[in-house]
Amino acid sequence: GCIDCVSDNTLCVTCDNPNNYYKISGTFTCIARANIPVGRSLDQTSSEVVTCQNSFCLNCGTGIGICTSCDASQQRYLYGTSCISKADTPVGYGVDIGGGTIKSCTLSDCVECIQNYAICTMCNASRNLRIENGDCVISDVPTASVVINSRFSLSKNTAEVTFSKPIKNYSTISEPFDLLFKDIVENREYTCDQIICRFGLMKESGFILSFGTEIDILKGEIEIRRSTTMNVTFQDKSTWEKWPIVVHDVSFKANSQTIKAVVAAMSTLNAVRLPGNILISIVSPQGACIIDELINTLYLLKLLEGPLIAYPDSILDNLKVINIIPINLGNPFTSWTQGRPTECQPSSQLVKHEIECNILGNDGEGLIQIL
Repeated sequence: GCIDCVSDNTLCVTCDNPNNYYKISGTFTCIARANIPVGRSLDQTSSEVVTCQNSFCLNCGTGIGICTSCDASQQRYLYGTSCISKADTPVGYGVDIGGGTIKSCTLSDCVECIQNYAICTMCNASRNLRIENGDCVISDVPTASVVINSRFSLSKNTAEVTFSKPIKNYSTISEPFDLLFKDIVENREYTCDQIICRFGLMKESGFILSFGTEIDILKGEIEIRRSTTMNVTFQDKSTWEKWPIVVHDVSFKANSQTIKAVVAAMSTLNAVRLPGNILISIVSPQGACIIDELINTLYLLKLLEGPLIAYPDSILDNLKVINIIPINLGNPFTSWTQGRPTECQPSSQLVKHEIECNILGNDGEGLIQIL
């Protein structure tokens, strides 16, 4: 297979490539292409027989970096064009012992089948699946439930708790409750009887408690404790165990006569704003702008007047029901916006005031009135 050995007949300089004889790299020896040993390949660029780039590769005949079979005796298996160990096997893949390759697990929901691609040992837990008799089935273990919202309505004197899973028709909630109210400002505590707590309403995924106290409390929090009358059970038969449930930012100022007077004054201003602006704009558009600015100023003065600056939440909670016109049309977009998937997570204060990440959910009624 040698065509050039001028200086020494035992040392070949050029091999007979046209007849498939090639020089072994680093030597003066020619070898037939059919006799290229395991772990070596023909480098098409240099026309020399070289060692495969991967030391565990048995065959890289199409290129030194392109392996087509690996050394299974060294626990190396073909994955794509490389030789890898079981430890490097990616999630959802396993060894095909017979073929010496790495294949995707037979079951589509399997995340671990390293020893044998046809035998699943772990299923996708994020989809609530578990392995049973070699198959991936839905797990009977319920997912953990959480309180996604606990808020106090200053205008209604109600506390609402919402869970991540349905409880209606599965839970038992009745009076009397084991409930403690903590006055943070005065450092006092009150029982359920003292603040006249009552069961208000069972919702699909939560419940509402109402309060009828006349006690003047600026700020506090409610602890709803475990009791025989407060049994929260979910649709999947699991029960709520993380007691107490705490409702923050509670105030029994919302129904005070002073705040009612402020809300009434602001409501009156709002009622006359639109018809007044329309009538004045006919005569003087500039005058309508001035009147609107005056009404906004009166709004601000009423809000900040005297001690009321200490109770902005109480006033704002009552004022959020005021419309552009003195007619309640309702928000036709509420059912459409609720439950829609979104990456937006409003702050606890926004959630408390029922403000969501959707302009139609927040101001749909106002938009309808404008149109």
